Amino acid sequence: MLDFRRLHVLHAVAQEGSMTRAAKALAFTPSAVSQHISSLERQAGTPLLVRLKRGVQLTDAGRLLVEHTEVMLQRLATAQHELDDLIHLRAGRLRMATFPSAGARLLPAAITAFRRSHPDIELTLHSHSSDRSVELLRSGQLDLAVLYTYDFADLVDLTGINAVPLLQDAMHVALPADHPLADRSEVSAAQLRGEPWIQNHDPMCSRMLSHICGLAGFIPKVVFDSDDYATVSRLVEAGLGVAAVPSLAIDQMTHGVSVKPLTPRTARQVYATTTDEPTPAVHAMLDILTGLPL
Repeated sequence: MLDFRRLHVLHAVAQEGSMTRAAKALAFTPSAVSQHISSLERQAGTPLLVRLKRGVQLTDAGRLLVEHTEVMLQRLATAQHELDDLIHLRAGRLRMATFPSAGARLLPAAITAFRRSHPDIELTLHSHSSDRSVELLRSGQLDLAVLYTYDFADLVDLTGINAVPLLQDAMHVALPADHPLADRSEVSAAQLRGEPWIQNHDPMCSRMLSHICGLAGFIPKVVFDSDDYATVSRLVEAGLGVAAVPSLAIDQMTHGVSVKPLTPRTARQVYATTTDEPTPAVHAMLDILTGLPL
């Protein structure tokens, strides 16, 4: 394998027309340049230069190597330019995923701030469950995911994932506005025994509801299932059931719904998650997410 440093020296000699001028351009001594050329000729197995009284002349083999070295130097210059763009966020991409309520409440402000500072970064956002987001992070198909889990069970395996806490998203109960408990400052799960429930069909949300009701000594009677909080709100407003609603989704509840803190207190931990080697674009988005007024 030909030594690229020696090829670079040969290229400089060809550009400058002499070893002395090449040495000056490279900040080498003339002796060092001569040694590099001699070593390269031994590697190539053929003379690359004809030493003249005034300067040098390339052999056919020398011209061939100089032409290829020129291409390599141009590619390296392009690579350096693209690397600089990537590091300084003038190019690149950021592939993100989140869950619906964070997508509605957290990500719009974060994306707006990111685009304002880094308009040249290609940014995409998809909605996935927490488990799916972790799977896509591990496979390299995502750069950053905002996800959640609960502390009452190991529901999401974050082994090997960099998880930055964003907020504790407390659970509330959504009641019809005319419900007997609608004027309470908070509502306990035990007070909801016998109520029909509208449940989010995400498996983790189902586990959370079963956990809350289980602590109160009963199994929830689930009558409707939806992951659209606007639909959940309309069903509650119509008096068809009550629902556990996280803080991030309270703004999606309609006027005919009363939302009260649910006791015992249960919250989901929301994280911004990345791989162990985040890109500059990921670092920039993490800074924005952790700086949001939550």
